[in-house]
Amino acid sequence: MNSEIIQGNFENGEALDIITRIFHVLIKHHENNLTVPDEEKQKAEEEKIRLLQKELFKASNFILLKGKKVEMKVQLTIFP
Repeated sequence: MNSEIIQGNFENGEALDIITRIFHVLIKHHENNLTVPDEEKQKAEEEKIRLLQKELFKASNFILLKGKKVEMKVQLTIFP
C-alpha cells in the first residue's frame, strides 16, 4: 500500500514545522520503546533516536538554506 501523505510547495517555516513534527513523533515512538528490559533492544532504540535526530538536523538545515519555499513529497509505503 502506498499513500502520498505530503505533496506540495511550502514556505520554509511551514515545511520546517511539518518535518519537525513528523520526526518528533518517530523519536517519541522510539523513546517509548526504551523501557524494554532487553539491553540490546534499548541500544538499538537509542541508535534509531540518534539517527532520527541527525536526519532532522540535516533536513532543517537544508530547508533553511533553500530560500523562502521548498517542495516536499512524503510517501508512506506499507508492506505485508
